[in-house]
Amino acid sequence: MQKIRILCFISGLLCFSAEISAQTDMANSKETDVLVYILPDSLELAPELKLGASVQQSVIRSQRLKTSLESLKTVSIAKEFPDWQEADSIAYNEFGEKVKKPEFHRVFTLSFATEQEADEAITQLNGLSAVTLRKDIFLPLTERLWKNSKK
Repeated sequence: MQKIRILCFISGLLCFSAEISAQTDMANSKETDVLVYILPDSLELAPELKLGASVQQSVIRSQRLKTSLESLKTVSIAKEFPDWQEADSIAYNEFGEKVKKPEFHRVFTLSFATEQEADEAITQLNGLSAVTLRKDIFLPLTERLWKNSKK
């Protein structure tokens, strides 16, 4: 019984430290970066550019998105989870049924020169159908991003 209590206590500490670590990572994110989910039919990055590309190097199929990113002076576009593959978004539950996991391969970091440009990007991109700036798509958005995306 004593071993079970110790095991439960250690498990609780691990969960707590993981939560604190995630919050620290969120607080340390750059204020000039904006995390977005972009639909597959709107933007693609070549595998060799997944760590960062300019708007011109990116394959942007949505003309509205391309125009917005250019007018916003986007410095770079990078995959937030560069090693996540589309196949990683498919899994099987305990009943053997195929289930869809979050599409982390569609999460991108848009970088801007200034915090003001990043704030403007949040406002402008929030109106595009190709882009999602919502907390409920499981992104570790900064408080600033979440607060401004609701406006």
